[in-house]
Amino acid sequence: TQSTWGAKDISERFWLKRSLTHKNPFEQGSSDTFHVDAHGLGNITKVIIGHDGIGRGSGWFLELVTVQALSEGKAWTFPCDRWLDTNEDDGMIERSLPYLDTHTETFPKWVGYEVCVEVADKSGAGTEADVKIQLYGEECCTEWHSLESVKSKRVGSGGTKAFRRGRKSIFVLEMPDIYDTITKLRIGHEERSSGAGCLLNNISVRKLTALPISPYRDVTNFNQSHARNQPNAYFLLNFPCNKWLDTGKQDRVIKRELVSQSGFKEYLDISSGKLIRTDLEMTHLESKEYIVEVLTGNVSGAGTDANVYCTLYGENGDSGERKLANSDTHTDKFEKGNWDKFKISAIDLGKLFKIRIRHDNSNFRASWYLDRIEVKEEPGTGEAVVFHAERWLSVDKGKGGKIEANLYAKGYDGGDRDSMTTIRSLSSLQTASLRGGGPGFESSPRRRLADAMPQFNEPTVPYTIRVETGTERDCGTNANAFIIMYSPEDKTTGRLPLRLLDKNSFKPSMETFSIQAPDMGELQKIVIGHDGVMTSQGWLVKEIEIDMPHCGRNYLFPCNRWLSKDKDDGLIQRELHVHDADNVQYKPKRSYSLTLETGDEPQAGTDCRITLQFFGSNGTTAPILIDKQQEQLERGSIDNIDISMEDVGDLKKVRVSLEPRGARTTWLLQRMSVRDTSSQDVVAFNCGKWFDPKINCMVREISANIQGKNVLQETKYIIYVKTGDKLMAGTDANVSVILFGTTGDSGTLHLKSSKTHMDKFERKHTDEFHFENLLSLGELLKVRIWHDNFGLSSSWYLDNVEVLEESSGKRWRFMCNKWLSNSKDDQMSMRELLCDSLPAQQYSSKTQDYLATIRTSDKKEASSKNHVSLKLLGNRGHSKEIFLHNKTQKRLFKRGESDTFEITCENVGKLHSIMIGHLQQTDESRLSPLDGAKTTPWHCYDDGREPNHTRQIHVSREPMDVLSRISRRRDKSRTLQNGGRISHNSKNLDHSEVSSGRIYWLRKGIRHRCQCVYVFIWGKRGQWKTETGQIIQRSVRARSKRYFHFRIP
Repeated sequence: TQSTWGAKDISERFWLKRSLTHKNPFEQGSSDTFHVDAHGLGNITKVIIGHDGIGRGSGWFLELVTVQALSEGKAWTFPCDRWLDTNEDDGMIERSLPYLDTHTETFPKWVGYEVCVEVADKSGAGTEADVKIQLYGEECCTEWHSLESVKSKRVGSGGTKAFRRGRKSIFVLEMPDIYDTITKLRIGHEERSSGAGCLLNNISVRKLTALPISPYRDVTNFNQSHARNQPNAYFLLNFPCNKWLDTGKQDRVIKRELVSQSGFKEYLDISSGKLIRTDLEMTHLESKEYIVEVLTGNVSGAGTDANVYCTLYGENGDSGERKLANSDTHTDKFEKGNWDKFKISAIDLGKLFKIRIRHDNSNFRASWYLDRIEVKEEPGTGEAVVFHAERWLSVDKGKGGKIEANLYAKGYDGGDRDSMTTIRSLSSLQTASLRGGGPGFESSPRRRLADAMPQFNEPTVPYTIRVETGTERDCGTNANAFIIMYSPEDKTTGRLPLRLLDKNSFKPSMETFSIQAPDMGELQKIVIGHDGVMTSQGWLVKEIEIDMPHCGRNYLFPCNRWLSKDKDDGLIQRELHVHDADNVQYKPKRSYSLTLETGDEPQAGTDCRITLQFFGSNGTTAPILIDKQQEQLERGSIDNIDISMEDVGDLKKVRVSLEPRGARTTWLLQRMSVRDTSSQDVVAFNCGKWFDPKINCMVREISANIQGKNVLQETKYIIYVKTGDKLMAGTDANVSVILFGTTGDSGTLHLKSSKTHMDKFERKHTDEFHFENLLSLGELLKVRIWHDNFGLSSSWYLDNVEVLEESSGKRWRFMCNKWLSNSKDDQMSMRELLCDSLPAQQYSSKTQDYLATIRTSDKKEASSKNHVSLKLLGNRGHSKEIFLHNKTQKRLFKRGESDTFEITCENVGKLHSIMIGHLQQTDESRLSPLDGAKTTPWHCYDDGREPNHTRQIHVSREPMDVLSRISRRRDKSRTLQNGGRISHNSKNLDHSEVSSGRIYWLRKGIRHRCQCVYVFIWGKRGQWKTETGQIIQRSVRARSKRYFHFRIP
């Protein structure tokens, strides 16, 4: 039993006997729906529910109760999550469930519709099939609604069956209000037995202005009595049919789309007390016949025996899902290399732009290779609309793993490919317009996520939010999670839902969300929570990371608390302040709009993941990953993608690489363009070439094209590699090289085939390698050369490398005269060689000594077994890449430990950032560590970027003279003996490192909080002095450390 307490009234006690969803209600794991009549309750404040305790097994564990007021468009959820049992819990069999503010939902109001179905007076015209109906308005439509559940209680039934020959069957249905005049309807049935077909003459629909009565009660003689009591007018529309719904008769169709041909408006004249009826002016929609021709591919096993369904989409609406049952060309349809022809009748769809095709994976041979679909109107006077597929529809992962596809018309360049999506509310309203939606149409997960986001009246910026769930047992939740962000000025984003894609619940892992919201600038606090109040919906949140690339800020909020009603302190939302978070600033990124145009040739589409790296006048961007989405990167498609990347000045070129994934590993990139969303400047990159693993071409570099001219021209480079004259100088390892120039780098070049020697890299040999069609690198600055230690004799003594640019005749020499070996010399198998012929201003001969201290995080699995690369960047330029060798005998970069290295390199002036990374020590890895090498995780620093093997860490303050600073604060500082330490209360000071009498303020990592400032002073001179000449510390030995404490304003 149940009784409901409202703000205005209290309902009577109802017995919940007849479930609309299950014959045997209240079973384990089931959800039961009941209709009850209650009027004028207002907002529901409490529900009392219980049972009579009769019978064996009367105990009942109730999870929740949801009350929907269909006519008001509201729903209230009352969690229980307790036993109603005399032998369990507290022994109560009745419970009072209070209302919680977080558990109210709204949906479109429901109204009553009177549907009258007239069956023709012909033999076999009646049916016992489950007939369904769907109504369409100008802006939205209902879902399919079955008449099976209401036909025994239809209006004026008298106990007779519905859909009898020569009779009318009238039904009163409760459905969501479509708000306006009904423009069309769809009616059909599922033919599950012989003789299920029927012949319908006419369907009339009348919209009632309220929900008069439950359709599951007796509604006899409801029609006129209800109409006379209506305060407003209602409309009645007629939809002529006069066709069979039968797969064996006429055009063998069991679902039809009908338009209204006549109708009238009826309202009550209060003065006379009479019903006034006036005819309506109808806007007649034209019905058309579409010819759908399907070509099955000509590959082995391409045919299918499964049932195939398709939906056509045009500018005026969609056809609804239709089964392609009877081919006009082949009895055995969808066989290898065959064209199959089908006819679909639908209301004029306008210009077609999309088709959705799927099969049900039934029967023994279900996998299907679909080549393309062509659709044209009958008679076939117009040009056919072509939809290329060229893919498998199969559950086999090797063939794509999908049995449905959305295909877009050739040349379609619509901006929003998910714009034809429907939204399902709690009441299952399908708010699709005539421009989309339809039976069986499922909205994409990405679109459902967008529909859940709040609407803002101001410009938005991108946020990347990462939420890590704990690892304890049952620490995830299936509740609706959300986050709210606040600025110091109390500006707020409002509640932003964290909706998972293709998942039902949060699990012990890191979930990433991309959200558009107003610009908060700096954050003051965040609120994270969910609406689950049951014991099974507790959520253990470990940490939340918020990345704001538009302003170069990254926040990490540690939480490590439960959001649960029965754990911790019982809170299901928590407020986290920024002073408890780690805050990292980095160089802001700019927003760009990327356009990718795939060529219009067979097999031009791809399933691969794409990586882009842009080269500009001021540097190089980090690699940008583009994951293949379902409708992207298809033959002839034009895809627009929003990206954020560093400002590298004027773009010179882009490097495009493909990671083979899925069934299609080739791609024809026609062209690419990048538009700066702030300046609206557009840079084009014309390609027109294939990416194909069969020709060993999965990476291409494309020059920027400005005003029809390429910024960089293709050229040919000849690389001469001379092996030194020492015992066992040759190598059998695989050697690779990267050329660095003023316009970027060449990417990894594998030195495979020597033009001069079959057995390359032997003692005193000079090997010649040719690389054609490379973009010009300008003046070469350096080369990076290495080998993979493959083979028994992998050690290699390299004399020099020479590079010739054939088009200009320029030649550059790079001297080495060192071993590339893990066991000889300094045990380095990678070298960076500077050009001997460069002008003096390119690389200053003045060097500088540095001491680098690298502290590995204390996170789980934070250590690295790899070699580490380090580059210093200052106002004078940057240093060469410095490799810190991680030896097998003496492991470095261990979890929670610090490693110190002496570095001698170019004097880069005032340090503004460093580049740090690592490369995997594997024989099979033959790539550069900075150009796509396989990497393993190492937690040293995190600036909120996507996972990568290199990080650029920016200095947070300008460098200043240590000695002058100490002199100015001499009265507030003192020398600490024996490495003693003094704590300091300032929270804004970071770890500092000193080199050559200057201090640089570097952040150690977003997880590290430093309460004290320690200045490390080192050097090879005897003493350090202040500007005033006072000796701070005498006899500072080489490589020694001393500790000082001083205050900084």
